[in-house]
Amino acid sequence: MLKYETIYHSLLQKIQSGDFPSGAKLPSIRGLSLEYICSKSTIISALKRLEEQHIIYSIPKSGYYVVEHQVFKEPRSTEGVDFATSSPTWHAFPYKDFQQCINKAIDTYQEELFRYGTPKGFSLLIAEAKRLLESYQVFAKSEQIFITSGVQQALALLSMMPFPNNGSTILVEQPSYHLYMDMLKTYGIHAIGIQRTAQGIDLEQLEKIFKEEEVKFFYTM
Repeated sequence: MLKYETIYHSLLQKIQSGDFPSGAKLPSIRGLSLEYICSKSTIISALKRLEEQHIIYSIPKSGYYVVEHQVFKEPRSTEGVDFATSSPTWHAFPYKDFQQCINKAIDTYQEELFRYGTPKGFSLLIAEAKRLLESYQVFAKSEQIFITSGVQQALALLSMMPFPNNGSTILVEQPSYHLYMDMLKTYGIHAIGIQRTAQGIDLEQLEKIFKEEEVKFFYTM
């Protein structure tokens, strides 16, 4: 591990443990370099990493301060898993990768990201989505691809818009996305389910349902 990474982890641990509480000012760069016996540039690299993760922020001619929010800690391995909630625990997400991508996108596109674009979504993202789909052997024209703000919006649009097959029933696997099921109930949209087991979906039953019901589309996760 590089020296600045060691210092980064040390400072992060102190912030998480409360040694440097929210709003607290960190020691000066000179003070940290003396404490960790290293150059100022090494300290700056460690601080920059903390700043990029929005754990600390800098005030010109003043110093670095801890951001005033709760710093999440990874749960201990002995803690139980609560299946009552639909939201996975925070550390299950690659949030550091997300953060880096967001920062890179803002640096690259700047104000373009904060303007109203086309109803279809960000054109460069559509082009990238087209290439990604093609890598999975799914071929579509750019004008056939729409970007939504999330799966809930996409499912709402698909559920309410007419389909060429004139189907009126939505088939969903069970268990399914509970918020989508709530939305179908709210709007009175007819839906039927098909069970997914550890062995997967019964394809014969799936075929039977498509033959007997006017299925609009099949939503599977």
